[in-house]
Amino acid sequence: MPTYNFKLNDLANNSNRTGVELKDLAEAKCEAMKFAASVVCNSAVEFWDAREWTLTVTDDAGLALFSLLLLGSEGPSAQDLSRPGFREGTFDKHHKSDETNLGMDGC
Repeated sequence: MPTYNFKLNDLANNSNRTGVELKDLAEAKCEAMKFAASVVCNSAVEFWDAREWTLTVTDDAGLALFSLLLLGSEGPSAQDLSRPGFREGTFDKHHKSDETNLGMDGC
């Protein structure tokens, strides 16, 4: 069986996988997706800071066979969730709303 290596270019904790024996290239592509998902879940803070990661899969001779480009970016709504009290539904009780700050009471 062919041997494949999975290397992530932006991985500080050295979780690359080497010497994985798989049936064929199709199985290696499936394994790459599983590996990428696992790394993203285990390194969520680093991944979601909008940096691009590249997962390159090589054969046993080190020749690149394919790559996955991974990019995570939080939208403005997700960023609002990190504001104090927002998740608990207590934001308006402890902080002035944007409308109040702009003098738009009652609009």
